[in-house]
Amino acid sequence: MIQSLTNILGDPTPFSYQIPGYKTGFPLLDDLLGGISTSDLVLLASKTGNWGSNLMLNLTIGLSRRYPVLLIHTTKNAAVVAGELRSVLLPDDSIPENDEQMLDELSHFAANIFIEDEVNFLEEIDESVDAFRSQHPDDAIIVIDQLNSIFLSKEIRTCSRGQEEREISVKLKMLTLKYHLPIFLLTRIKTDEPSHEKDPPAFIDLEHLLGLNCPFNKIIGIHRPEYYRIETDEKGVSTEDKLFLHILRNNSRMRGIIRLNISVSNRFLFTDAVQTKIE
Repeated sequence: MIQSLTNILGDPTPFSYQIPGYKTGFPLLDDLLGGISTSDLVLLASKTGNWGSNLMLNLTIGLSRRYPVLLIHTTKNAAVVAGELRSVLLPDDSIPENDEQMLDELSHFAANIFIEDEVNFLEEIDESVDAFRSQHPDDAIIVIDQLNSIFLSKEIRTCSRGQEEREISVKLKMLTLKYHLPIFLLTRIKTDEPSHEKDPPAFIDLEHLLGLNCPFNKIIGIHRPEYYRIETDEKGVSTEDKLFLHILRNNSRMRGIIRLNISVSNRFLFTDAVQTKIE
């Protein structure tokens, strides 16, 4: 039985919930984020292998329900990124020609998602956002995958990589103010621990990113505790996996945890949340 993409993506509820500003398409996440403003820089922090890029794909699709989205990818070309998006939207790689609803919804997503590929320098990002903003003067969103592959310029670096990433983050925050639109940014958490480490990034480890003078307004820490041993059913087919999002909000010092189920096609279904105020 063919399902609508709204159902497939895990939230059939229309956008009637009262959250200010931009919405991700997932009410549970929007509630903990407290809404997204036009000047927000939202950081997604993930260890390698914890599905940060997959979450970005799901958020890109969710955001594109309502807004034009420019997905800037620093390491993959547009054809590869488009294929990954399509695999989330349509895992069986086929649509019955007579399913008009499915075709209409796919056309809607396709019309709202734009891809800029293999951009590695800040000035190139600025140019891409400028061109995109001129074409979409109303509500729009920028999604960037990933910070670790962005450089300030083509000139020889004279500072440490950590200092450079800090300056890049500040300049990206300035872009949100310049163009009056939010930016979602993925970064890889640097760790000396093995990639299969089960412990999530602690709130205290993420909180330093929300310190004084930090450009990030909200941080989503991504943790997949069992990604190295995906369970299978009796036929050997992968079953749903789990992903945990640790949410920090700088303006109100709120934090919360969301649990997601991951289907075999990398679609995320937001399930439940725990919300706690940071003193």
